[in-house]
Amino acid sequence: MGQNKSINGRISYLSSTNVYVKFQSTEGILSGDTLYINSNGISTACLLVQQKSSISCVCTAVNSCQPELNQEVLAILNTKIQIEATDNDLDSKKDNNVFPKSNVDTLNQSTKSQSIEKVSPAKQKIRGNFSIYSTNSLSDSRKYGNIRYRLAFNGNNLNDSPLSISSYLMYRQYTFDDRENSLNNLNYFRIYDLALNYQLKNTSMTFGRKINPRMSSIGAIDGLQINHRLGRFEFGGIAGTRPDRLDYGINLDLVQYGLYLGYGSQRGEAYHQSTLGLMEQTNNGSTDRRFIYFQHSNSAIDKNLNIFISAEMDLYEKINDTIASKFELTNFYSSARYRISKKMSFSVSYDNRKNIIYYETDKSYVERLLEDEARQGLRFSLQLSPLKYVSSGISYSKRFQTSGQNQSDNYNIYVTHSRLPGLEALLSLRWNYNVSNYQKSNILNIRMAKDFFKGKLFAEIFARKSQYTYGQNYDFSDKSLGLDLGIRISRKLLFYSNIEKYFSSNHQTTLNFRLRQRI
Repeated sequence: MGQNKSINGRISYLSSTNVYVKFQSTEGILSGDTLYINSNGISTACLLVQQKSSISCVCTAVNSCQPELNQEVLAILNTKIQIEATDNDLDSKKDNNVFPKSNVDTLNQSTKSQSIEKVSPAKQKIRGNFSIYSTNSLSDSRKYGNIRYRLAFNGNNLNDSPLSISSYLMYRQYTFDDRENSLNNLNYFRIYDLALNYQLKNTSMTFGRKINPRMSSIGAIDGLQINHRLGRFEFGGIAGTRPDRLDYGINLDLVQYGLYLGYGSQRGEAYHQSTLGLMEQTNNGSTDRRFIYFQHSNSAIDKNLNIFISAEMDLYEKINDTIASKFELTNFYSSARYRISKKMSFSVSYDNRKNIIYYETDKSYVERLLEDEARQGLRFSLQLSPLKYVSSGISYSKRFQTSGQNQSDNYNIYVTHSRLPGLEALLSLRWNYNVSNYQKSNILNIRMAKDFFKGKLFAEIFARKSQYTYGQNYDFSDKSLGLDLGIRISRKLLFYSNIEKYFSSNHQTTLNFRLRQRI
């Protein structure tokens, strides 16, 4: 296995079935790869790549992840493998546009990418970007917002050497009105990725803060990671600490270490990969958690079938100072997607989750965590492309527990025309209906998007109507109108803005701005 590097992208579009992620380049990303998000300072495996173009990836959510529009995404890949997209990917001229091309809804049906592996020499390649993102909300009763400064940088094979560096840093500054000044301590600085990598022939060594793609469930690792590849097998180990749960800083009390074994291969679009790992996580020298991790992805059984499975089995418990060994399935997720034809595909997923217990960190309320039963989820979706430029889909997902708590049913339907005659614009209609133990929601969205001047300007208008029912006594409805604008100022400089006006009683308006400079 070559050295690991990371590249950053952003979720550019959400459909009821897929998540679309925009990168500066998808070179090195493979079908079946896992993408990660940072939520509340914790990096978690969230998306599974199904297909890709030169700058876009079509993904499905995994591990009960709930991705959001414009959310930042991290891809960890092997710089020794280069992936070349074929002419059957998205039109290369359109791929030069850095704005969210909403017509990628058709990509899942029309793209037939073929991957070619070849070893590249160790040549220096530096890539990065700096962005400023401002989110503001204005209403009759309150004004608040935040500004995020983000720096992402990757220097691969520095000075044509085996040494590489990666980083992903963010500072968030909250801005409030006078009544909220007491909350200014919510400002924070986060290091999500900062690591050095040294690549030998078949062995890579990484030191710093990095997510290990073979053991993604444990999140970022502060310390040393070693990986060695032997034919189709690979062996790895980690030794270091976990980031602090509260401020995501370095915490030397949270030592962790583990080993893993992997096996896999890829030929064209057919691939399979399996990883089995054992982890020990401690707090002040005492075992906090001990578990086995398993992950498997496969498209080799049938070229039209993609399978993904992940599971965690806990091996340790400590209740009232009594230590015992156990073998308990804590988390399980599986998904399968089958392409019936060029115009139709079907997917199904199931997950079963229990509370992850860190017996030292959570010792003051372990018994309360033990009482929480497993939360389960089941999801079905059907995607259709009945006509040229027309895509549609329907999905149903259910959350349930044996006790009946936290139960919900969610329905989604969408229809998209990616190239309206005469306008060359996208028109999308989407409906969502959700019923849970405590509320009902009924949301209708319509949006139209178009780019101008050969991709130098992107514009999208949208409208939303929402109806909410809480319990039996309270109903709330709202309507909103919005506008997105993106301007490519230069080849490396992008400005993006969004405004949405709500017509409820508080007359809320949200304003978002983003400026990104590529390095």
